[in-house]
Amino acid sequence: MQPSRSLLALPVVLGLACGGNVVGTDRAMLAAMQVPPEAGVAVSDVELKVVEIRRDDNTRHKSLSVRFEVAGEGLKKYRPGVKYSCVVGEVVLTGGFVAYGNSPVDGKLAPEILFIELDDYLRSTGSDEPSACELDLRLEENGPPVPGREQRPLGKLCYRQLDGKRALAEGACAGDVVPRAPQPDATLTAKIVSARPTNGGNAESTSVIFGSLLTLHRPAGAGLSVTIASSCDGVPGQVTLGPNHFEDVAPGESIWHRGTQPTPGKAAGETKQCDLTIRAKEGETSAEVARSCYRTGTLTDGACG
Repeated sequence: MQPSRSLLALPVVLGLACGGNVVGTDRAMLAAMQVPPEAGVAVSDVELKVVEIRRDDNTRHKSLSVRFEVAGEGLKKYRPGVKYSCVVGEVVLTGGFVAYGNSPVDGKLAPEILFIELDDYLRSTGSDEPSACELDLRLEENGPPVPGREQRPLGKLCYRQLDGKRALAEGACAGDVVPRAPQPDATLTAKIVSARPTNGGNAESTSVIFGSLLTLHRPAGAGLSVTIASSCDGVPGQVTLGPNHFEDVAPGESIWHRGTQPTPGKAAGETKQCDLTIRAKEGETSAEVARSCYRTGTLTDGACG
């Protein structure tokens, strides 16, 4: 996750993108939202869409996206985008700010932004759709998505699903609707939520796909990094997430990281056991925050015995 990510103007074919078929669609809509005058744009026709996907193995999950129209002189210098914070059970999941990186046509843009990390989390964990999402719409200065790029707020929206009805309203969600609950004595906590083997693409290689939930409890400093390490059948590997991954994460919010650990030299399907460890480092202080064992299709907490 970067300070922002740019999306090209490609059609979002959700069923195809998610490896399944669309079997149902629902939405919540808002005709227009009030935007600060200094933004230099108007925002209208906001639509939060919920699509149900049936995969080839007959499992189902929900996929969310937001579409809105932006028009005005502000688009000459800025591009629109959104940060979502969605409630799934006790988790407030975010993907950071995602900018729509295309040129306006006749002074207008109509971005449709898929909640990619949320989609993967719901699919990987088998979780139900979010009960609520806070949407933070912004403009970002055109150019490469690097730290420090100027942003202008457009406003916040609150999506809720209550008694089977979907609603989208102006304003931030109340604290009990999107309950961010940071722990006072921790910077970051983590949990390895899912792991499964997969063919790495050829007969000589196998990988393990793992999913980790990382929860921030106080603002991330410049020295924060997280290392996810694994040892699969004796083959080590690791990935490190720098502070930019937490650039737009509020205390009490979580990010989802899914990755693969190659095990070169193993025939497909032969990975039997993986030790998975997550360590957080701040400055010179490093601490283990999660450890799990994957063994023959089962994921358990703690080291492999």
